[in-house]
Amino acid sequence: MPKPGEVGHNTWEKDGWKDRSGTNAWGPISVDVNHGMVFLPLGSPSYDFYGADRKGEDLFANSVLALKTETGKLVWYYQIIHHDLWDYDLPAQPVLMTVHRANREIPAVAEVTKTGFVFVFDRLNGVPLFPIEERPVPQSQVPGEATWPTQPFPLKPPPLARTSVARADITNVTPESRKYCLQTFGSILPARIFDPWSLTLKLEMPGTLGGANWSGASFDPFSGYLFVNTSDLGVVGEMKRQPAGSPEAYLWGSKWGTFARFWDSQHYPCQQPPWGTLNAVNLNTGEIAWKVPLGVVDALKAKGIPKTGIYNLGGSIVTAGGLVFIGATADHRFRAFDAQTGKELWVTKLEFNGHATPMTYLGKRTNRQFVVIAVGAGGNIGDDASGPTALAAYALFPKGQSSPAQARLQAELAKIPSGTGSEPPEIKPPLLAPTQPIPFSHRGHVAAGMSCDNCHQLSSDGKQMQIPSVTGCMACHQSVMEARPAIQKMTQLEKEGQQISWVRVYQLPEFVFFSHQKHIDAKLACEVCHGMVRNQDVLRQEKEISMVACINCHKLRKVSTSCGLCHNIGY
Repeated sequence: MPKPGEVGHNTWEKDGWKDRSGTNAWGPISVDVNHGMVFLPLGSPSYDFYGADRKGEDLFANSVLALKTETGKLVWYYQIIHHDLWDYDLPAQPVLMTVHRANREIPAVAEVTKTGFVFVFDRLNGVPLFPIEERPVPQSQVPGEATWPTQPFPLKPPPLARTSVARADITNVTPESRKYCLQTFGSILPARIFDPWSLTLKLEMPGTLGGANWSGASFDPFSGYLFVNTSDLGVVGEMKRQPAGSPEAYLWGSKWGTFARFWDSQHYPCQQPPWGTLNAVNLNTGEIAWKVPLGVVDALKAKGIPKTGIYNLGGSIVTAGGLVFIGATADHRFRAFDAQTGKELWVTKLEFNGHATPMTYLGKRTNRQFVVIAVGAGGNIGDDASGPTALAAYALFPKGQSSPAQARLQAELAKIPSGTGSEPPEIKPPLLAPTQPIPFSHRGHVAAGMSCDNCHQLSSDGKQMQIPSVTGCMACHQSVMEARPAIQKMTQLEKEGQQISWVRVYQLPEFVFFSHQKHIDAKLACEVCHGMVRNQDVLRQEKEISMVACINCHKLRKVSTSCGLCHNIGY
């Protein structure tokens, strides 16, 4: 807190600087040993949501500070939020790196934020390496409050998280979610970043969890990529007048409690996916190199809804081998991505959520590289209030060696009859066909000249053939058999922005990894695994998809039967 005569003191009206908490570096700090500088990310002045007793810009709240390590003397500062009313404190450690510009190297520092903005400065003098504009923002109507008239917006990089939401953006992952969100929050839309709180319910996007959060970012010095995971989860609330003599004249809250999220009764965010992303930002150019959804919702995945991403807390690491490791997501997963492309290369299921930043190290006794992450409950997101804790460690086994898990699976394989193999057997009698929301005849569509991939498109990761969407069906049926009741039902679903709740017939266990793309590349006919679907008026499972059936099919075609082909066994 700047005292009288110190830099920044004039940014507090009257005695607003006195006895003030919150403007502290509660996030990690970073040290530049070579230049003798320390970088601090500072928090929001309390009270976070109402500042009638602290009018002004409120330095050095919500600022990046560069200090001399030997003396603590201020070298430079930049305030990222003026007069914070949204709990947009700076939660993450400043990231130190070298940026390349016009054949010269610039020592730089980047700060990721809950707003989803990334601020990049020359580390030595605080000069922004990309332009930043002060833009007008809406002003508060709450008695006593005085919003600062502008806020800083970097022109590069682009925002990594959603900064606005309108009725057109409302989710349609399920009819129930869409209905709940429109009925509950439709009246407070549209909303955008830096809307001040009101005496009636309002929405802020991003919310108090971000954007980015304390998990920070990782940096690859070879490519110049900064890797940032973000959440797209808004927060709702309103200002409530307090009795005379209260410490604050107004407090922020809602009928759902403090920090109420912009989600439905199942905790699915109310805007369309993605709900969480992993981003690679090229800090040499300021452009987003790639952006991919981060995380899944298992209940939606079971209904054939593609990867939505999910809110997350916990950071990433990037290795010299070109891998980005991250847990973070509220789906009990740990993943590795290709640092250059964003392709998901590996995923495993944890005992609980990995709301932590992983680490990697070389084992002294084994001379093998490990990656490890802390697993447990908490993080203030999702429904996981309690659960097991663990340190989950993984390593690559040298060629020719195998893990204990591999040995156990090999023992199971030994029980499979030897021989040249066989086609997957038919199920006799065939399983009962589930009742679908829309009657569908594969035989009728095949007779009309359609092939499997006309309706079943390959997912972006190549693992699943997707179940047709209502939009895909209506691409044909807006002019084909449109008078039929089933088609009229689909027409209505499309108008309402809803999807068809198809019941999946073939479902592999979670611990099995399967790639449709690999089987398509091998020119394997769909009938091998799915039977003569072309003859079915009502879809039912015809072929067995057990491990024995898969192994025998691989033997017949002289394909690898390695356990690690379909299972995560630690190598």
